[in-house]
Amino acid sequence: MIQFFDKFMNRLEDLDFIEVTWNRKWTEPGDFSIHLAAKDWNKHAKFVRNTGRPETGIIQKTVYEVTAQGAMVTVSGFFAEKVLSKVVLHSDENVNERGATVVFGLFANINSSALGQYSSHLTDHSIPPSVPGQVWGDYDAEWMPELVYSFKGGTDAATSLYDACLLYGLSISVEVAETYKESVNWIEEWQRKIKEPHFLYKVYPLHGRDLRNKVIFGVGWANVSKIEYIYDDSGVVSIVEARQTMEETGFSKEELVTDEQGNTKSLIREFYIDEGNRPRDLDLYPKKVIQGNVSGIELKVSNESTIREQLRNQAKLEMLNNWKQETINVDVLQNTFYYLQDYNLGDICTIVLDDIEQMFTARIMEVKEVHRKNSVEVQLVMGTPRKQNYVALSI
Repeated sequence: MIQFFDKFMNRLEDLDFIEVTWNRKWTEPGDFSIHLAAKDWNKHAKFVRNTGRPETGIIQKTVYEVTAQGAMVTVSGFFAEKVLSKVVLHSDENVNERGATVVFGLFANINSSALGQYSSHLTDHSIPPSVPGQVWGDYDAEWMPELVYSFKGGTDAATSLYDACLLYGLSISVEVAETYKESVNWIEEWQRKIKEPHFLYKVYPLHGRDLRNKVIFGVGWANVSKIEYIYDDSGVVSIVEARQTMEETGFSKEELVTDEQGNTKSLIREFYIDEGNRPRDLDLYPKKVIQGNVSGIELKVSNESTIREQLRNQAKLEMLNNWKQETINVDVLQNTFYYLQDYNLGDICTIVLDDIEQMFTARIMEVKEVHRKNSVEVQLVMGTPRKQNYVALSI
């Protein structure tokens, strides 16, 4: 059920819509659109929810048009995760946390950036905070067991969170919640100045399940109307080398270099290698070199292990951005396995292509829903497929 709320998050009466698209995504904020007759539109609607899904849509665009069918309105926007892209990290920070401190390490920089609370000599309280209601992670949720990540100043919070979670197989969801009752004085002052309701953007982790042996899509299961398989390895990289120049010498496996002023410094390298990420049927292992950006820590021998771990993670992220483009789009029928009941965004499932005798497992990276009266169409966009041994089955 599509539910509508005003800017105070008060529930409004249901609206009679013609079509709703609800596009859920695993590695970036999703989006939505709603098409309806102008006479049925409620101009006070600001937030949208879709029963059974964790996302909250924020209406950001309204198009009014007169057609042969009459006056129509189309509203659209992004899910609340997009708000985080409006928060820009104020500084570099190196995070190495485990256990209970992971949430603090993940959100301390993000929340202080959202509030404009940089440091004692950089804070300017005359500049409005990006998110007066704050951005914070849920302490009771199950996050990654450890976090080793370099936040980069100037990067938006959404990109940073999705990238950090991707390293550990997670994604995020944002709840538009009530603000904390206590806040610092100057934030409360800004909240009084801004005559709009204030919300806490509370972030939760999403965990995908491994359902490869339980949920299978294919013609033989009578649960698909269309399967599209795409393969492109033109931009693959098998080896990523991350280099960084240190503040002193004495590192293991270092290379001594001379800067423009004639000073001798140490250059260290770390690699991330995946021999499977190469052009198909060619004896090639493409390589890419990136400049490391370890920050928030002194680049000294005493910190070598942490520095190298950060470089490996940066190389891994670069590898993920240069992966072979192998995707499967599946138009599913609600038969045998049912969306939300049996599988969901982020789950790993099996896809069988009997015509070419191939079988893959892949994570559901996007779910494209189209809602009309009394019907819902679902299309799945799968991530990088992993080939399995094909077994022909008769059902």
